[in-house]
Amino acid sequence: MNGVNGRSEALLNRFEAAAEVAAGHADWAEENARLHDEAVAALLGAGVARLYLPESLGGLEVDPVTCAWVTERLALADPSAAWFVMVANSAKLMASAWPEEMVEHLLSDPDVVLAASGNRPFRAVRDGDGYRLSGVNSFVSGCHHARWLLSPALFDDSGNDVRTVILPLDECEIIDNWHVLGMRGTGSNDVQADGVW
Repeated sequence: MNGVNGRSEALLNRFEAAAEVAAGHADWAEENARLHDEAVAALLGAGVARLYLPESLGGLEVDPVTCAWVTERLALADPSAAWFVMVANSAKLMASAWPEEMVEHLLSDPDVVLAASGNRPFRAVRDGDGYRLSGVNSFVSGCHHARWLLSPALFDDSGNDVRTVILPLDECEIIDNWHVLGMRGTGSNDVQADGVW
C-alpha cells in the first residue's frame, strides 16, 4: 500500500486479527441487523475506538489517512464493521471542539463507543437548568454497542437554533426497523428519546 509509514503499517497489522473475527461473523451480522458481540469485542480490543482519541486520554491519536487505511482494511473483511468504526471515530473527532470537562466525562473510558446521526433532530424543551429531549432520530449506526448518541436538536420552534446534544443511549429506545439489503450489520436503527434530561 503506497504511502503507508512504519507506524501506520504496525497499526494495520494490529487490526488484522480483529478483521478476521469480524469477517467470521459477517453473515451473522447481516442476518441479525447488528454486529456480533464477539466482533465488537475484537474491534475494541484492537483499539478501533481509540483511533482519533488523543494519547493523553489513552488514544492512538492517528491522522485521518491512517484511520482511512484501517477502515478500508476492515471493509475488506466486513463493510458493516468498517462503517461502525468510521462512525464511532467521526464522533470522537468532533470532540476536539468540546469543553475539556465534557470530554473527560464522556471519554474517560477510551473504548467507549459514540453513535452519531445527523438525520432527524430531537426537540429540546427547557426543564430547570437543563433540557428534556424528545423525538426520533434515524440511521443511528452502531446504536446497539454505543453508550452515547451524538445528535442534532432543535432548541426553538423556528428551527433556527439547532445544536448538537449527547444523550445516554441506555435512556433511549432502539426501534428495530433496520431491515435493508446489504450493510444490515451496521444496526442503523431509529432511536427514540422520550423526555431524556
